[in-house]
Amino acid sequence: MLPTLDVLPRSLHQVFNTTGLLYLSHLGGQTIALPVACRKLPLYKDPIAAVDNLPVQMNFTREVLDMDKQEDREEYNRIMTYYKSGYGMQILYLERRFVKKMKMADGQKRQKTIQRIYIEYYAPYRLLNHVDQ
Repeated sequence: MLPTLDVLPRSLHQVFNTTGLLYLSHLGGQTIALPVACRKLPLYKDPIAAVDNLPVQMNFTREVLDMDKQEDREEYNRIMTYYKSGYGMQILYLERRFVKKMKMADGQKRQKTIQRIYIEYYAPYRLLNHVDQ
């Protein structure tokens, strides 16, 4: 399955744009958790062993998301959806804080309390090695 870019976290966008990400939901009776960085998987005699032996890129990411911004709320939803989907993502750190943002409006300082989320995670994927074909 090749997903669309709008369902993937930001940390996977570059990989998706350069090589593609192939999600193998079922391969020979086994479930493959990690996606493979390719658009089409080559033919292997034993695809289960071939995919299991591909090297893993851990893809560590830190994000600071302000929940008053629509873009950050959407990114948080994409991260959590991807985490719950079972593609091997590991959340290492997740903290929610309420912070005060100051901004100038009409010559006066205005203060707004927002929720800020700090999240660190791995979104691993397998690297296709073309030499092994």
